[in-house]
Amino acid sequence: MTAVESAERAGTAIVASRLLILQSKQLMLGSAERRFNLAGARDMGARLERLRVETKNARDSYRSSVLSLESPESPAFWTVAYGRLMETGQTLRSRLDTAPVELASRDRHEAAVEVEALDRIIEGWGRSMQSAMTGRGA
Repeated sequence: MTAVESAERAGTAIVASRLLILQSKQLMLGSAERRFNLAGARDMGARLERLRVETKNARDSYRSSVLSLESPESPAFWTVAYGRLMETGQTLRSRLDTAPVELASRDRHEAAVEVEALDRIIEGWGRSMQSAMTGRGA
């Protein structure tokens, strides 16, 4: 086995292990949320918050490993890449939504136009992500 093949296998193993960790955290969080909703136990609030943070960290770790270790030819790569783009676009959109309050009338109109354009871009990324997930290309 060559060094490149060995590195590719290690990368695949890292991505797979981080995916398993993410899935485990998601299952634990889902179970804890159901118990909290059924019992309404106040002492579970801190546990739920900790599990949410752990799940977010596991998701971020998985996504980072996919982007750095997976091949761009992989559907997983493009699914994660478009997902990150969409999250960034949605964060920017929410900032633009709150900005008009602080802007002059003319600038508010420009911000509204930018929000509409950003919405179309995010929708396009969503369609591209769906295509990547179904394997029809990115």
